[in-house]
Amino acid sequence: MSPLVDWVLGPYEFEFMRRALLVLIVVSIVGGVVGAFVVHKGLAFAGDALAHSTLAGVSVAFVAGMNVSAGALAAAVLTALGIGWTRERARVSYDTAIGILFVAMFSIGILVLSTRTSYTPDLFSFVFGDILGVSNSDIVGALILGVGVLLFVVAFYRELLFVAYDPQMARTVGLPARAFEYALVALVAVAVVVALKAIGIVLVNAMLI
Repeated sequence: MSPLVDWVLGPYEFEFMRRALLVLIVVSIVGGVVGAFVVHKGLAFAGDALAHSTLAGVSVAFVAGMNVSAGALAAAVLTALGIGWTRERARVSYDTAIGILFVAMFSIGILVLSTRTSYTPDLFSFVFGDILGVSNSDIVGALILGVGVLLFVVAFYRELLFVAYDPQMARTVGLPARAFEYALVALVAVAVVVALKAIGIVLVNAMLI
């Protein structure tokens, strides 16, 4: 092979590089699909907020000795549902509801994180990403969540697109628009968790928009 081909393909002789490539492919596909709805619905701020809100779940799970990925997923989904509930009950815009939950969850994460006096690399990998440290279990988790997101989008593509463009008209024609709005924000939350270990909280929003 030519030196150029060796230079491009050489790193993938190592298993950790192949794992990194695989998880990036999953993250890219899921982020691209969900990101289209994020842009249509005007939820660009949601990706950043949900990414930062996972810090609460990651921190609590880490301190409690639990699985941090499960903590991140729980925090993201709860925040997504909280955004929908706050918007509906308080009659505020998406941006306002997102801002409220974003600050609350991120503050909890920082507060819990501050109780740790030593450096915690496992925790900081979720903040800045650790693409070369992705394990086989991380890949399996990303694949399961990613396939779940894609199957849901394929099954309800028209409904999600309708609600993203015009929720009022969706209600008029009899669609459960509120349920699909909750589902849309929850999809963003799951997409965030899929990407979290690979690219970190800081870069998740760039993936979605």
